[in-house]
Amino acid sequence: MLNKNIKKISLVLLSSLTLISSYACNNSEKNNQNNEQNQVSKEFNMKSSHEEVKIEKIKWYSYTEGIKKAKIEKKPILVDFYTDWCGYCKKMDKETYSQEKVYNYVNQEFIPIKVNAESQNKVKFDGKELTEQELAMGFQVSSYPTLYFMESEKETIGTAPGFMEANQFFIISSYVGSKAYKKMSLEKYRKTQKT
Repeated sequence: MLNKNIKKISLVLLSSLTLISSYACNNSEKNNQNNEQNQVSKEFNMKSSHEEVKIEKIKWYSYTEGIKKAKIEKKPILVDFYTDWCGYCKKMDKETYSQEKVYNYVNQEFIPIKVNAESQNKVKFDGKELTEQELAMGFQVSSYPTLYFMESEKETIGTAPGFMEANQFFIISSYVGSKAYKKMSLEKYRKTQKT
């Protein structure tokens, strides 16, 4: 009973703390984001002609492929719901996921999945064929990026909406990846970590 209460409190804290300090794109901001997207896209494409920048990456899977892999490897799942027009999604790719401690941890401890919340690409959910857009609607995603941490396709650990800096993301992902969420609140876990 106590563990269930801790888990519920932890999930509420995970969502609440992330909401307080997060930035996200929502559908009503789509037009406003186009200018920001162009700026972020330009930043992505900027590199010195004398210097090649190599950014290590997270090995993202499609939803169907990732769920299958998670069942085989018995790892938790990280689902990143994004859209092509979302500036904060691109910022998270560039500034958060590109950090060595982040991509190493995610690749080692999770099965990472990217879902384009506006895509008509087909995926399988619970034996049914859906579009990625329908999947995002089923998960009630309305702002981007939105992250889902899951034990399995049907069991959600918690959600984290909005942009997160690398240190904030690392603490939340290690809270889930280490299974600390089963024993303590996110706030207590945060106090045990050095940033």
